Amino acid sequence: MRIDPLTTLTEDAEALLRMRALERTSDVETNLQQLRKAFEAGKLHGACLYDAQETARGVVIWRWSDSHQSYAQVLVLYVPPVMSADLGLALVDHVFARLSQSPTLAVIEARMRDQSPGVRDGWEQRGVVFFERCRMVRQLRQTPIPVLPVPDKYHLVRWDDAHQEQIEQLAMIAYRDSIDAVVVPDT
Repeated sequence: MRIDPLTTLTEDAEALLRMRALERTSDVETNLQQLRKAFEAGKLHGACLYDAQETARGVVIWRWSDSHQSYAQVLVLYVPPVMSADLGLALVDHVFARLSQSPTLAVIEARMRDQSPGVRDGWEQRGVVFFERCRMVRQLRQTPIPVLPVPDKYHLVRWDDAHQEQIEQLAMIAYRDSIDAVVVPDT
């Protein structure tokens, strides 16, 4: 097994990304064009993993979100689902080692959009914390929100900055046993 750095988007890396796009049904050509441009501009870094037969089996692409190299985003970490988990573990080890070379590294955001074998386990072995993301969009013009009655013993008041401290205290109490307490700890 060998891992080669990517300074441009190679044919092998593109082939893996095309395979990934077929699983995700995304616009592969637009995505590849964006990645090529970002690599050419020096905004992306990456690596391609090869097996003993010199066949590309995994790809990882990351970027630094800031000039101090304290916040890294792993945009793609892909191993085809039929491959061994050892390949995913090797890619995680590689990217973790590379990012850890920055003395100012504080955050690694790794997007887990694929079901690549060994990848989640690799991050877990590194002691990372997972935060699931979701996005909810509601078109208010198309779906009106019903006006709900105010419960007894409650009343509505116009917003005033003087309420901010009370709301912060209430929110801290409400979320103290949830994952939000980890994301935004009490200071």
